[in-house]
Amino acid sequence: MRDHCIRSRRIQRTAQRAVLVLGTLVAATTGALAQERAPVPDGAAQATARELVREIFGSQYDAARNSAEKAAVAQKMLDLAGKTKDDPASRFVLLWVARDIAIEAGEAKDALKAVDEITRAYQVDNPGMKLDTLLAAAANARSSEQRKAVVAVAIPLIHVALDQDDYETTKRLAPTALDLARSSRDRALLKKMLAISKDVAESEKAFAEVEEARAVLKGNPTDPEANLAVGRYLCLAKSDWEKGIAMLALGSDARLKALAEKEIAGATSAEEEVTLGDGWWELAQAEEGNARKSMMLRAGSWYQAARAEISGLVQVKIDRRLEEIRTHGTIELTNNIRQPVFKFDNEAATAKYWAWNDKWTMAGDGGRAPRGPASFLRTRNAYQGDLSIDMDFSYGQATYTNTGGCWVTVWGKSLNISNAWHGLTAKIHIHREGDEIVFVLNGKERRVPVEPSVWSEPTIIDIRWRSRTSHYRHIEIKAQTVVAVE
Repeated sequence: MRDHCIRSRRIQRTAQRAVLVLGTLVAATTGALAQERAPVPDGAAQATARELVREIFGSQYDAARNSAEKAAVAQKMLDLAGKTKDDPASRFVLLWVARDIAIEAGEAKDALKAVDEITRAYQVDNPGMKLDTLLAAAANARSSEQRKAVVAVAIPLIHVALDQDDYETTKRLAPTALDLARSSRDRALLKKMLAISKDVAESEKAFAEVEEARAVLKGNPTDPEANLAVGRYLCLAKSDWEKGIAMLALGSDARLKALAEKEIAGATSAEEEVTLGDGWWELAQAEEGNARKSMMLRAGSWYQAARAEISGLVQVKIDRRLEEIRTHGTIELTNNIRQPVFKFDNEAATAKYWAWNDKWTMAGDGGRAPRGPASFLRTRNAYQGDLSIDMDFSYGQATYTNTGGCWVTVWGKSLNISNAWHGLTAKIHIHREGDEIVFVLNGKERRVPVEPSVWSEPTIIDIRWRSRTSHYRHIEIKAQTVVAVE
């Protein structure tokens, strides 16, 4: 089968550009990631592998009459690539050709999966490859479902580009995603993309305006007007409070300066948390657009942190405001509880951060969970970013059947601790590496692959067990972002 039977004419130019980039890559790159990845196979090795791919998959591709059948061929190649790790050239070509066929079929998810595997396994450093792949797949998305799928994978890329001030990417990607959302006839998706497009436009405008202020700060880091401009941009356009709050404290706006100084000092009581929430709430009333949204969500962060320890009319006020604040987006908790350690030795604190089924009691060095056929312990907050979890607990013999066990769910994956009927002491560590969950149970490690899109979403930690007794002594959670959920 000739090369043009593997690639459609519509994507040929994109593929040729990418091949040219690959052909000029330097074999050795810097950093630990390059040391773990293989060099791109040379041209002769790729040519030999392509002949094998044609022989094995050529007839299947020729027989494919529609996008679904072509996508099935691409999926077979992806599956085979996952089993061909001892043959770098064959794996590389399988992934590359699978990407081309998935693009032709309009299957953005599979095409990006191939790109992720290529850049993770080989020394390919082409930041534009993912964007070019997605736009090419978008051009071939014919059905409503395909268009919705393209938008679904485009949205996280747009958010990443916004975080990195990469407005060249947003200019190319956001209009395409918006057009696809319109043609998908999915009203909810269109509403979401309209809001994202508005955020992109506001952020791009704010970025352009703040560049002059950044230039001023290079020569005078304490300039009040420049600090105000950059601080507002970081906090209110980018929601980067960690970097921006100190600049607001140096800024020329007296009310923002005073509130920022209180933020930096921190809150040592629920009453002080409410005061900070009130401050941002009041300032938000005079703002609009992203600035109002960011201030409202910041107020919500402090209100949510204080809520469990506040009662009476103040709690009623907080609850009413939180209801309105949640219409603006997800409430993220403030820095003072982003690295919590739970020792389960305080009932009020434990109840604030964890939900249990039925009743549980405090023990001398932890908490004893209720027994039952399906007991659970679940975080009241969701976590995202660089997340790590350490647990020390035990559970007893099964209660109702001779099949007991325990599982922990994180990032949408159920990690099996044990299916045995007898008890177990479990020391667990969980974190992310690349697109894998690293799960260490009592010193034994295993890795669980996860779809790349999962990492951008918050995750709730959910432990379930079937046993007569469960005893939790220590759980430590470290995360960049903590999201309040009810």
